Amino acid sequence: MQEDYSPKLFKILKAQHSSWTDEEIDRKAKRLAELASFLVRLFLKQHSKRLESTLDQENED
Repeated sequence: MQEDYSPKLFKILKAQHSSWTDEEIDRKAKRLAELASFLVRLFLKQHSKRLESTLDQENED
């Protein structure tokens, strides 16, 4: 289950950038949420490879 962080990011961006329109803020919030999700998946993919490698080394010993 994936949580949608866009509404939370929208509130943060709106508070920090009052000159931006709601459409700009919404677009940027959605893009930030997509980027964060991508980075988390990338990190987990890399981490799982290292974990598998460590487990393989332990099994060889």
